[in-house]
Amino acid sequence: MLLLAQGCSSHRIDTPDSLGEEVKTKVDTTKEFNAEQGVTGKVENNWLKTFNDTELDKLVDEALEHNPNLKAASFVVEQAAAQTKLASAALQPTVGYNGGVSNTSVGSSSSSGGIGASWELDVWGRVSAQVQSARSSQRAIEADYAFAKQSLVAEVSKAWFSLIETIQQEQLSKQIVKEFAATRELVNVKFDLGEVLRKDVSQAQADLNSAKDSHIQAQNAVKNSSRALELLLGRYPSATLIGQANLPQLPLFPQAGVPAELLQRRPDLIAKEEQLRSAFFAVQDAELARFPTFSLSVGGGLSNGSNFLSALAAGVTGPIYTGGAIEAGIENATAAQKGALASYEAAIISVFKDVETSLNNEKVLQQRSEVLALAVEDYKTALKDTQTQYELGEVELTLVQIQQTKLDASRSTDLHVKSLLLQNRVNMYLGLGGGFDSDDAGSEVKRAIEVDKKEAKKEKNN
Repeated sequence: MLLLAQGCSSHRIDTPDSLGEEVKTKVDTTKEFNAEQGVTGKVENNWLKTFNDTELDKLVDEALEHNPNLKAASFVVEQAAAQTKLASAALQPTVGYNGGVSNTSVGSSSSSGGIGASWELDVWGRVSAQVQSARSSQRAIEADYAFAKQSLVAEVSKAWFSLIETIQQEQLSKQIVKEFAATRELVNVKFDLGEVLRKDVSQAQADLNSAKDSHIQAQNAVKNSSRALELLLGRYPSATLIGQANLPQLPLFPQAGVPAELLQRRPDLIAKEEQLRSAFFAVQDAELARFPTFSLSVGGGLSNGSNFLSALAAGVTGPIYTGGAIEAGIENATAAQKGALASYEAAIISVFKDVETSLNNEKVLQQRSEVLALAVEDYKTALKDTQTQYELGEVELTLVQIQQTKLDASRSTDLHVKSLLLQNRVNMYLGLGGGFDSDDAGSEVKRAIEVDKKEAKKEKNN
């Protein structure tokens, strides 16, 4: 027994927290983001309200209540909680009863009844390791669910902005049709006066038809965007959801914090760390399968009205030869733990990349928006001057077409960039880990994890 105890006490030197720290030290968490714009204060919550869009607020509430994928994720959380309860039950004694009546061929009968209890003593801590593994797995699933909610709000927000953009693009394409129709009328007048050739009439008509085709495509894009948003809301995709005419104003640039803080704010990273903790305890469980289990049982009963009889027993079972099953179990659990380590590291790097990308995109899109606004005004002036020259017969229709096409492209791109700015801001909020409402993104899970750690420490000391 002494040898067994010594073997158990020295079987593992790592702790679940030390494994997480090992990953964090491998990843460079610099003091500031490389693409940072100089705002390193505390990341704020309630980012949804920064858009000041009441219609978006309503859509988010609807999605959180009716999105079927989020509902499915909530049931996975319930299942994980049940699994933890199931694992925890092994720490408690089980109590049962039995009874029966039998008749013989000679007409006699007998009856019996009894009650018993059994309890597996968690001498080596294997059952506790199983409970800790299940509990950490539960917390990981809860954190994934918290991130799923954040992601859903982000997807609804971006889909809403995309819908508004497609409406604006449709209105722009409608305006372009009118402009090409006016050009065609001008060309027809000049043709009737003998100032231009028939090819100009054909070119003008072709431009008008092409503009009409673009308008048809824009109308279809509105319906597709509407269906995409309806799907997120849990509605039938009927394309009846109507967006508003204008995009909201871009909020002020948010506080970005520092990279290291993401490890505590992002629910998906919290989930990865809890998966690592679960894998650690799974390795403990596999290694402790080498050692015997001890149990106590007590029971008593009556038979044909006799005096109550009771018994107390203790048992021990342990492996001698398992055909390599225990070793294979350890290898499997260890490989899973290594995979969890690598997955955690990859997730951290990916999150840093997402944040750096969104921060950099903000600067790039802002610059593009500024120059595009200038380009639109310059193209308007150029087109107006060219149209005047064409009316006077100083230039060919082709030059008017070129200026019109450049103006149309710049106006469309300008609208798209404004939408991208808002969508990128949503990506930034999601990446930084601030909550869409007044709470931190993973605050509830983090509180539960701290409680788990305190309880585990208390159980270990006892």
